[in-house]
Amino acid sequence: MYSPTSRRHAETPRSCLCRQVRLMTTGGGSVHFNPNLYSCGKVCLSILGTWSGPAWTPVQNLTSVLLSIQSLLSTDPYYNEPGVPRNVVASEQYSDYVRHETMRVAVLDMVGDTSLARSMPPKLLSVARSLFIAHFPVYRDTCEEHAKRNPEGAAFADPLGRTTGTFCWRGLGSRLAAVGSRLGAANFEPDAERSERDAGGEGGGQ
Repeated sequence: MYSPTSRRHAETPRSCLCRQVRLMTTGGGSVHFNPNLYSCGKVCLSILGTWSGPAWTPVQNLTSVLLSIQSLLSTDPYYNEPGVPRNVVASEQYSDYVRHETMRVAVLDMVGDTSLARSMPPKLLSVARSLFIAHFPVYRDTCEEHAKRNPEGAAFADPLGRTTGTFCWRGLGSRLAAVGSRLGAANFEPDAERSERDAGGEGGGQ
């Protein structure tokens, strides 16, 4: 993409990239991960001409686009929405929704036996599954922690009003265990065995 003397290169994002840069991991158009990442797959970035702010310049390249997208993935995505006042409760509600859908779509759909996983290039799928195995304990703990925070079947509280759905952390935990077992996740321990071990540890300490 890089060509500092090319006029066409300077105009590439507006005429071409803004149509080609799309978010594919949207749960079939059901998930709005971020105010800048639409459920239809549209990616809103100023350098693509799809968002207000600094425009594309000839010194930028594909890495610039990827880094800009990465910068959107903050711990408080609610505040990516322009003009929203500071609101801790609203931010936590939006983060709860994004976290749940990230586990469901961006983690489990990406590595499980799904049409999305089957459509991925083999090398990319291999990398995704390796990362899943490495982070499996974190995913398991996340499901357990948020199953206590967000009751099963409780409706999403999206303060931006762009999505509907319900929390299903226990269901995601069961699905996570099944995928982890099938992929041979490192440090994987079925819930029943882990509960028995924990109970034994408690008994031994008395």
